[in-house]
Amino acid sequence: MAKKIPYGTYTLRVSAPGFRGVQRDFRLDQTEVSVRTQLSVSVECGGFAKIGGSVEPAPKDRELWIKLVPLRGVGGSEVRVSRDGSFLTSGLDDGQYLLLVLDGKTVLHSESFDVTGSKRVVVGLAKN
Repeated sequence: MAKKIPYGTYTLRVSAPGFRGVQRDFRLDQTEVSVRTQLSVSVECGGFAKIGGSVEPAPKDRELWIKLVPLRGVGGSEVRVSRDGSFLTSGLDDGQYLLLVLDGKTVLHSESFDVTGSKRVVVGLAKN
């Protein structure tokens, strides 16, 4: 805990033995700030998570994207949904994610779930 830090933009670096370090930029513009971050097990101690699955019905001629946002920490991923509705993204840390199906700037579907190792998801979109 630090006191009397001038307002401004800072880079926070957090590390611990056996974990991958985290770097996060933030703007200090109030008298009290709490910052939450999650440290992941280092590459030597663990693997990466992956999320795959399908969107039903398949998008065919639409350009749909899957966006994964971690509920703790930073990172995530975006991947385009193929014409047959399948998607796969990897290199993620284990944890809890918010999955969004995007059509341009429109969110068609959202859900959250835990990921440990690999996860398969079937997303059912409402028919218009």
